[in-house]
Amino acid sequence: MEATGDFEKDAALTIQFLKDKGLYQRPDPVKSIFRQALSFATTAAHLYKKGLSSSPWNVHDVAPFVVNSAFSVELYIKMLAQHRGTVLKGDDLIKLLGALPAAARDDIDVVLPTCRLEFSPAGNPELSECISELANAFVDWRYLHEKTRASTIRIDRTIFVMKVMHEACRKAIGLDA
Repeated sequence: MEATGDFEKDAALTIQFLKDKGLYQRPDPVKSIFRQALSFATTAAHLYKKGLSSSPWNVHDVAPFVVNSAFSVELYIKMLAQHRGTVLKGDDLIKLLGALPAAARDDIDVVLPTCRLEFSPAGNPELSECISELANAFVDWRYLHEKTRASTIRIDRTIFVMKVMHEACRKAIGLDA
């Protein structure tokens, strides 16, 4: 195919080409959410490794780490819900977690013991306690410049939550190979 230089037109031509060849498959919405959650989690992991894993911290990495982490958790929760037949809206992580269908909660419970052994945060808090710290972090930390202070976020708890949610999603959609 020859590119026209118009991204939208090229995308439409590519899709039509794939359809004409019988190769087009509609994107799986659950896997699309997973990939997007993974991209934000990967960005948070990069920020952690680059500027927060040793002292002194790069203070400029804190807010983007929190925002990317919280958003990845939101998307992971929504992916688990959608995989189990429920579409969730909003960005309050506690409300989203509370609205998960039982089967999605089971997906989390299956991976929790292993994640707790590998990544347990200081004090061994419950997952819900760790998530409650992040409940509104996506909104609060995005607009940190408008405030004098934001809620306290513990990085070890944040990483633990991301790991649990990531592993629950991977296992739920069969990517645990």
